[in-house]
Amino acid sequence: MAARSLGYDDLPMVVVPHPFETLPHEEVRAIAEAKFDEIVGCLVSGIEVEARS
Repeated sequence: MAARSLGYDDLPMVVVPHPFETLPHEEVRAIAEAKFDEIVGCLVSGIEVEARS
């Protein structure tokens, strides 16, 4: 994964279908609703990632 190659080994991720941008809006919304708890969990996980420039 790109994150790992950039040194973000501990970056929490949520897996979604690819390509995502070609899916109908309704399907994207359904995926977002199904993944909501997982997304929030990643955001509040407390893992600190050093900012890179």
